[in-house]
Amino acid sequence: MGNQSGQNKRCIHCSSERIAVMSKWRYVFFMSTLPVIMAVVLGWWMTSFFFVFIPAVIVLNSILAAKRPPVIMCMDCKKETGRASHSA
Repeated sequence: MGNQSGQNKRCIHCSSERIAVMSKWRYVFFMSTLPVIMAVVLGWWMTSFFFVFIPAVIVLNSILAAKRPPVIMCMDCKKETGRASHSA
């Protein structure tokens, strides 16, 4: 997660300026790693049909990353805003 650039430079919960934003490609990498590894293992162990799922997983995750707002995390209060945030 890197520093956020743009108009929202403060946490909406505590007004801190120490925030981090997860980039689109980092999201794609983290969300695709386990399914791609499983497809390779299953393709090697069972049948090569599972290799077909590798490009589909990567393309699907890149489409989802482009449609949703970035994950923003405050480094002080540790609350997240954006996709899949469950802050109370």
